[in-house]
Amino acid sequence: MRQFLDIAGELFTVAVGDPVTRSGGPEVVGYMLASPPGQEQLTWLLSLAVDSTYRRVGIGRRLMLRTLAICRSRGASRVRCTVRPDNRPMLSLARSLNFAEVDEDPHYFGRGKSRKVLELSVS
Repeated sequence: MRQFLDIAGELFTVAVGDPVTRSGGPEVVGYMLASPPGQEQLTWLLSLAVDSTYRRVGIGRRLMLRTLAICRSRGASRVRCTVRPDNRPMLSLARSLNFAEVDEDPHYFGRGKSRKVLELSVS
């Protein structure tokens, strides 16, 4: 994780759970990684993950909202992400935040590995 933080800075956001773990430190329960705005002020959301025991309590939404605010403050006008067509929780979250499907590539990650491309205007 340290490398992600060094590369992405504030665009690598971590959610922590209960401060007392077996190791005595905070437990990472989720994270989100986005790219800095590039050409045409487009940012890509690269990864969002929440530990299965912490899902359905708003952690993913909070990570997404924080990341979108950072993208906007860095000059992004559009944010895109790709989602597996069967990832209903992520599709539901993205649609609830007004992401729209702009494309579907049936071979995004190779033969038969489809992804929906979603986009949100943040300007």
